[in-house]
Amino acid sequence: MRRAALITGFAVLVAAVAVLGIVVLVRPTTPAIDVTAIYIVSTDDACGASGVNWTGYTTGSGGSSGLSIPITNPSYVNPCTISTVRSMTPGFSVAGPTDLPATIPGGSSIRLVFVVLSPNGTYHGNLTLDAE
Repeated sequence: MRRAALITGFAVLVAAVAVLGIVVLVRPTTPAIDVTAIYIVSTDDACGASGVNWTGYTTGSGGSSGLSIPITNPSYVNPCTISTVRSMTPGFSVAGPTDLPATIPGGSSIRLVFVVLSPNGTYHGNLTLDAE
C-alpha cells in the first residue's frame, strides 16, 4: 500500500513538472527590436549631418535606447545649427535632445544625446533619423 502511494505521488509529481514545462515553453516572450544601423538624413544637410551612419542596437518590445551620436561641422569657418531630431521610421520616436537648438562652431564637433523609443512588437531593420 505504501509502495502504491509512493508510485502515485511520483506520477503526480512527474505530471505536474511536465505541465509546468509546457506552460514555460508556450509562454509568449517579449519580442525583440533589432535596429541593424542608424542613418541620419537631413533635407537641409544641417551641419553636414546627412549621411552620418551609426551602429544599431537591440532592445525589448516597447523599450528605449540612449544614443550619443557625434556630429562634426564640415565648415572650418561658419557655425551651423541643428534644431530638431526626429524619427522617420514608423513606430519609433525620439525623446530629446534637450540641448537643441545646438550651434556647432566652425571646425568643431558635438554629440547629440537622446533616447529612441521603440515600438511594441518586433522589428528588424534600419532606423532613420532626420536632423534639421
